[in-house]
Amino acid sequence: MASFFHARYEFTVATVSITLVSLALTIFLYMMMNVMGNVASKRSPDNRVVPVLPDAGFEHIGQIKALYLTDVFDFVIIIPAVIYILLHRTPLSCAVQSLTTCSIGCILRITTVAITSFPDPRLDCERIEGDPFASVSLHRCGDAMFSGHTMIFVLGALMWTSFSPLNWAGRIATFLTWCCAIAGGIIIIANRAHYTVDVLVAFYVTVGAWYFVQWWWHHWLVVPNRLVSLRFPHGNYYDARGRKIANPASPELPQHMYQTDVTGSEGSLSASVPSFSQHGAMAELPASTGRSGIATMV
Repeated sequence: MASFFHARYEFTVATVSITLVSLALTIFLYMMMNVMGNVASKRSPDNRVVPVLPDAGFEHIGQIKALYLTDVFDFVIIIPAVIYILLHRTPLSCAVQSLTTCSIGCILRITTVAITSFPDPRLDCERIEGDPFASVSLHRCGDAMFSGHTMIFVLGALMWTSFSPLNWAGRIATFLTWCCAIAGGIIIIANRAHYTVDVLVAFYVTVGAWYFVQWWWHHWLVVPNRLVSLRFPHGNYYDARGRKIANPASPELPQHMYQTDVTGSEGSLSASVPSFSQHGAMAELPASTGRSGIATMV
């Protein structure tokens, strides 16, 4: 068991600092999101006076009284995803990417939830009247645009989509998680916990934030070969899906196309670093490594 975790976790100043900062930032933004949700609740029109807005989803999805299911789906989706990430070949790398996406979603929600005030679609919602910094509620009035529960549903599904193994078990887990995410969105609408647009925007925002982080991760960390110990703990070369990388510069693995860290030991090695010619054809450029183990163009 000790060797299992040792191969997956490399605790250095860089890896620990980045992971803790990512976690602390996400927690802080969740606290601020709660504050802004309370502000939105105080600002929202009284739905006993102002009628609920027309909603096509409400017209086609019958109303139910099972609000607890929205919280149950949060745990059903996110807990297995978190456990899988903790057991992944590169857990800290996956965790930082997931937390960064969550932080971006929180920032977007903080800056939108109290801007436009909606009458809450649920008549028995909890209205916050006191200090917005002193109240915590998951189902308050006016906390509408966009759905925070749906953001968690989609984040969990995307974690499986990007990090699960490309075998039957990984595909089934990904498919089932997406089914749960869609079902969770329908349950939110059926409980009138959010308008349909709140759920749809949460889907769009979370997917967009996730793939923005993936793009940033590749171009700012993988290509320039930064934070190697975070991405490849103890020099164990595995990609985001847990597949062994025999040669980190292999052209058959485009997500590590520019990864050129060949060895962390002293000495000198040579590798072929794939590149593209001006005509778009794959060309191999020579690379060499020195004592640092980081390949350089020659």
